[in-house]
Amino acid sequence: MWHLMRSVKPACNSHKHTEIALSERSQQSIQGTQENMASKKAVGSADIYQNVYNAIVEHRLMPGTKLSEERVAELFNVSRTQVRSVLQRLAVQQLVTLFPNRGAFVSQPSAQEAKDVLWIRRTLETAAVERVIKRMQTEGAKRCWTRLKPACLQSSKRAH
Repeated sequence: MWHLMRSVKPACNSHKHTEIALSERSQQSIQGTQENMASKKAVGSADIYQNVYNAIVEHRLMPGTKLSEERVAELFNVSRTQVRSVLQRLAVQQLVTLFPNRGAFVSQPSAQEAKDVLWIRRTLETAAVERVIKRMQTEGAKRCWTRLKPACLQSSKRAH
């Protein structure tokens, strides 16, 4: 679900993207679990996708970071063709923006898109809590209250 919240359409009107051809920190971010995969004989597109996806969603690769096909291919010891297919897949999910003759960049949501995502999250989370409360059985609610009541009383005594 988080990737849906993270994958808002980027604001691509500006060509002012961070021109980072994978700094050492970015390389380490992408590699993340690659070292754990060292025992595997071949790294597949799914592994590359998962590593880059996780680095973006966990904000180890910041918005605007350039993802050089050559460098990513070198990091994973695979062909640029494999990397290109991974970047295209990430672009479909709007986590990466592809610019012809310029390369791939981690998407940058606009301020309005970020506000929209926060509104959606707040709405969904509120609805989820309300649904859980409505579905709670009376006996379950009593047990929860029995456990929480002492902590609530202690907290209110400290506040006064």
